[in-house]
Amino acid sequence: MLNKLIKGDILLSPSKVTATEFQLVLAHQVNKPTLTIKAEGYAEGITAPTIKAIDLTAEVPLFVVTAQDSPAIGFFPYTAQQTFDGIRGDLTEISIQTPEGITTYPVIHLLSGQNAPVHPKALSEISEKQIAGYAYNQSNFNVAFNNAVSQLYKKFPGHISAKVVESGFVAAGSPVGIAYTYVVMEQESN
Repeated sequence: MLNKLIKGDILLSPSKVTATEFQLVLAHQVNKPTLTIKAEGYAEGITAPTIKAIDLTAEVPLFVVTAQDSPAIGFFPYTAQQTFDGIRGDLTEISIQTPEGITTYPVIHLLSGQNAPVHPKALSEISEKQIAGYAYNQSNFNVAFNNAVSQLYKKFPGHISAKVVESGFVAAGSPVGIAYTYVVMEQESN
């Protein structure tokens, strides 16, 4: 299983692992589960710690935390964070292979149990006459509006006459952090 390691990789033993699953909320990536893993620990003489997937299709996906050898002398803290797309949305735990063996960790489901939908209904039900504009990582209606208008000109060349159907701001907090302003516009019939 560990044959995916690159020659020179050092297998690490993190002291803390956080695994967070969330649904992507961009209109062109609706309901695609994503898993972000953050691993922290201490190691001697390493550089470039990273997290690698060994088997994403397993019932409990397997990962390793690796680093490259470094001439640095000392025992230093490290943090590695990696996001994996296209995972199953029903994951309850992941496994990390270390030199000591395999350890399992629970998966935190971002926004689980909250009543507010992560993905606004208007973005899930965009019709042929509608366009969604976005302002990623900011609360800026003007940027989202201008993005929607430029898409309207591309989709309906020539004269456009449109109205704003819905607008809003979506934010989901730590440890991943997603935020965007959206505007849904509809081309009116001529």
